[in-house]
Amino acid sequence: QPPPKNRLSEGSVTNLNTSENTNQPPQRRWSRITARDRAWLAGLAVFALAAFIGWKPLRHELVMSLALRSDAPSDSVLSELADEAPNRARTLERMWRSGNLTVRLFVMDYLKARLHIEPALVSQMETIVKEAAHDPDLNVREPAINILAEAKHADSTILLRQQLSDTDPAVRVLGLQQLQRVASSNDVPAAIHLLDDPDARVAVQAALLLRKATGLDFGIKTTHALPRFSRSEGEPFATPNLEAIRLGVQQWHEWWIQHREEFPETVMQPRIAVSELRAKDFALENLD
Repeated sequence: QPPPKNRLSEGSVTNLNTSENTNQPPQRRWSRITARDRAWLAGLAVFALAAFIGWKPLRHELVMSLALRSDAPSDSVLSELADEAPNRARTLERMWRSGNLTVRLFVMDYLKARLHIEPALVSQMETIVKEAAHDPDLNVREPAINILAEAKHADSTILLRQQLSDTDPAVRVLGLQQLQRVASSNDVPAAIHLLDDPDARVAVQAALLLRKATGLDFGIKTTHALPRFSRSEGEPFATPNLEAIRLGVQQWHEWWIQHREEFPETVMQPRIAVSELRAKDFALENLD
């Protein structure tokens, strides 16, 4: 009988090949990698190094882009983006120019909260704050007007007087309320005209401004027409006391006939041009 042949199993051959590859020097194993694979590995290494060095600005830019495209980004995310920005003024301006109403409101609230803490930052954003004082959205406009009024900006009174000719009665009320802080004889003619405003809330605020500017009082009170322009669902609007308002307005007009010459009309300054904002399609469910 011939001696049995020395046979190796298939698994043994595989193990030998693996062992042989493992024992190869690194230079030989690297030489077996194709040039294309080397390029991919080198590019991956460079990318990883760049990502490690520039991760923070890359993350900031990514989050910023996502936030500006979102319909309602959270204030915490926007605040973090503004606080961590290397140039906050430039970042806030970018947010403002995005056209996102939620973001624009955040910018005004952010500046208002820092008016007395960081006046230099608010001063850098002066142009944008002036634009916001004519923004189509009253929620954006109100903090901007407050910023200018509290900062005692040279143009604040002019901007407040321009609000009195706005088509929105809520804006006219806002302008009158803010002007009450600095009311003077120059505001009397415009307030007299607003006594005949079709909205009773505007007429009441005009009478209150006249009382502050002249020291006279013909009985019109805030409670005669509360300046509320929003309400909870199912809650009725407060009914104005039209008779009390009418009697007070009549007495103011009688006084005005006798003292008109003492109060020259104020020349209105041209309004600041405001860029139009694109609006998404929407449908109104009812007249409310």
